[in-house]
Amino acid sequence: MIYKIRYMILPILIMGVFVLFTSGCEKEEQEDPPIDNNGGNGNEVTKVTDVDGNEYRTVKMGELEWMAENLRTKTYSNGDSIQFLGWGEWEGQDSEAYTLCPPDYFDD
Repeated sequence: MIYKIRYMILPILIMGVFVLFTSGCEKEEQEDPPIDNNGGNGNEVTKVTDVDGNEYRTVKMGELEWMAENLRTKTYSNGDSIQFLGWGEWEGQDSEAYTLCPPDYFDD
């Protein structure tokens, strides 16, 4: 009888540890840090604006300035529109265009 109880407790204990580790993990939403002049780590943070009026954060590290966000513009600097292609329409495409990821693309 003790032999059966011992083998019943082990799977329950393993499942309990598994549930404990998997239920305690939650991804926290993080906000962009405020735009200031130090970037939190000694790097200068500034912002730039595209032709559509979208503002982007940039970070200057040493002599280089990097975009801290992806571009959201739909217009070239000369005023021409950037072509939109739906998800899955990229095969055979050899010119500039943009698309949007489906809403569930990054879901687990």
